[in-house]
Amino acid sequence: MNSYILIKSKFKINDIILKLKQINIDIYLIYTEKGYTFVKINYMDFPKVQKYYKYLNFKVVRFYGKKYYSFILKKYYLVFISFILIIAFVSFLSFFIVDIKVENENPKIVNLVIQELSNNNIEKFTFRKSFQKLENIKKKIKNDNKDIIDFIEIERKGMIYIVKVTEKVYERKNEEKEYCNIYAKKSGIIKTITVYKGTPLIKPGSYVKKGDLIVSGDILLNENVVSTVCASAKVYAESWYTVNEKIPLKYTKDTITNKKRNNFIINFKDKDYVILKDRLKNFTSKEKLLFSGFGIKIYKRIDYEILKKEEKYSLKDAEKKALELAKEKVLLSLDEKDEILTEKVLQKSINDSIMNIDIFITTKENIATLS
Repeated sequence: MNSYILIKSKFKINDIILKLKQINIDIYLIYTEKGYTFVKINYMDFPKVQKYYKYLNFKVVRFYGKKYYSFILKKYYLVFISFILIIAFVSFLSFFIVDIKVENENPKIVNLVIQELSNNNIEKFTFRKSFQKLENIKKKIKNDNKDIIDFIEIERKGMIYIVKVTEKVYERKNEEKEYCNIYAKKSGIIKTITVYKGTPLIKPGSYVKKGDLIVSGDILLNENVVSTVCASAKVYAESWYTVNEKIPLKYTKDTITNKKRNNFIINFKDKDYVILKDRLKNFTSKEKLLFSGFGIKIYKRIDYEILKKEEKYSLKDAEKKALELAKEKVLLSLDEKDEILTEKVLQKSINDSIMNIDIFITTKENIATLS
């Protein structure tokens, strides 16, 4: 790999080309910017340029190729050495377990599991066990406490064991209310009604208001109440929402490029210390925990470059965007089996490059609520 160097001078570009040609210097790139002439030449030719044309007062801008990496290594050698020592230290510590967390709300179960782990040589500040060893310990703890523990999992996160425990629950009879009714939790037109228990008071096609009684817990015979139950039913109705959205016609579009940089973060006393200087102007990041212990956390961070570009919605695209956002808002209030039926723009206006739009949305949703 050849090494190159970018140098600059305040002399005119034609003068520099002439001088360099006179001493047989190959020019790979030359341009002017902000009163300077920039020239890219072979690094091995630079001493020759300094010898014959010292008066041109060339300044080094940057290196390319092997020389660039050599320059970076010399400039940041303390950072690299520190990082290598940190990695070596982390690798050594990664063989230790510094904490054990048992996830269960029952203190008796927590204490039982901690004691069982201790009996199997799993304690703080001991060497971590192999995968197979952990599997054998899990089986032993479960078999020794089969009337109490239904499930146990031991997961290692860095230098911590996370122990998830589920205690055995014995079946109990479902406690049901002796008497209850079903009301409409919102207004709508009934589409379908499926009654499991109780007496329906509304037929499909009927309009109900919020709070109307739909299914009674009274069981009737010849208009007389012969028994009572806790009513159970699913009542699907056509309901409606009016949603207002404001869409800026001008917006910034973010595009993630293929350019990425690695960095490392040390968190100590709730403060982050970034090891390397950020080299991307705009970026999004993903972090991965490498080490956690002694109040210190070390993360590897991957920065992905983002290109920002000013864009402008057409009126049609702005309306489409508003409809998407409105439907997303409505879906948040619906159950899994509910659905959106229709959407319609009621009115729209534009002011200061912002589209203000009212949207009418109809849904089919279960409006039954127990009381």
